Amino acid sequence: MKKLVVAAALVFAAGAYAQGVPPDYVPPGSVPVIVTNPVDAQIQAVHMNYMDVRAQAEARLRAREEARARAERARQKAAAAAAKERARKAAKAESRDDENYEIEMEMKRLKLREMRARVRTTEAQQDAIAKRAQDMVDVKLEQERAKIGASAVAPAPASEPAPAP
Repeated sequence: MKKLVVAAALVFAAGAYAQGVPPDYVPPGSVPVIVTNPVDAQIQAVHMNYMDVRAQAEARLRAREEARARAERARQKAAAAAAKERARKAAKAESRDDENYEIEMEMKRLKLREMRARVRTTEAQQDAIAKRAQDMVDVKLEQERAKIGASAVAPAPASEPAPAP
């Protein structure tokens, strides 16, 4: 049991000891303590140099990330502008296609009207020709009837034989 108590005390003491701050630790942004021992001064100089190099590397990394983010935003902006331009051109082409289709359909309608007008004109001409032919036939019939009626009323000359009915 004593061994168990001693082991537990060592575990707790080791944890507390390990959490202590090392003597050469300088928090970032604080003024370092002036050391008179040359070895400690050299250690502190190396530590300060390390902190400077680390700060410069972090600054370069932040600058690189910011540049990358700016480039990405510029690329996205350019892609959006290109997509907008493509959409504008597509809408313009579609509008032009619609207009061409409307013109084509109007031309077909005009052609159809022209053909219908030709058919109506031809029908009217044919009707006029038929009416005129009918009138001519009626006139000829009237003339023939008049001749027949005149020959029936008038006596036939003696030298000519009478027409057979």
